[in-house]
Amino acid sequence: MNPLEIVKHARIETVPEVPKKIRWKARIFGKNQIEQFYERYYQRESERRIPFYLPYLNMRTHFDYLRRYGRIPKSQISMVLVDDGDERTDYFLYEFLGELNFLTIITERQEYFMSLQERVFGQLGLLLELVRPWEAKNLQGNLVWDFTSTLQPEECYPKNSICFMPHKKEWKINEQLSYSQEITAVFLKEIEINGIKISPSMAEAMLVPRRFPFRKSRCEELAEWAKKQRWNVKLKARTLENP
Repeated sequence: MNPLEIVKHARIETVPEVPKKIRWKARIFGKNQIEQFYERYYQRESERRIPFYLPYLNMRTHFDYLRRYGRIPKSQISMVLVDDGDERTDYFLYEFLGELNFLTIITERQEYFMSLQERVFGQLGLLLELVRPWEAKNLQGNLVWDFTSTLQPEECYPKNSICFMPHKKEWKINEQLSYSQEITAVFLKEIEINGIKISPSMAEAMLVPRRFPFRKSRCEELAEWAKKQRWNVKLKARTLENP
């Protein structure tokens, strides 16, 4: 995607102001000076970014993909969430809590989720297990949604589970697979906008400014905007044997 196309399809709050020096250069040497400025800016941004909001624009589609890929009936969904301490976990629970048959949350926020643990059992009959990352052992589950960008203990991923890792860089996914060998990792492969393919990190740079905190209302707004812009997020599955 050329720089002007990036600007055309990016959220206005992510488009940098062109410095006066660049504008003067453009008058002398042509508009390609502005194109080069945008190209350098978004390239730098994409190198610094990992998908943060992007995985939640099509959260329902991703969830259904994981279930279908693992050939898991709706009545047998056993979910593991690897919490990273922010509202993304809350957003997932808001959307899918009523569809789960068993739920484990791997988290350091034990007290935060205790009231939820009591409530979902009383209202839904759902068993919710809270486990600290370093205490995870022999977990039961067939689907994992990993909110972290860092490597996790292999015990966080049940054997033969389908693990969504949208926030990890690809080299970290490969390393995670090297010692969590009996899982399938699913991650964001690319984003297609009007037939043009870009990387997930570039798409994130076009979507929100850096260090933008996660908010449910903001996510819903971005999802509607991306739908109108015809953003199509594509996934890829990988195992140690089939990279």
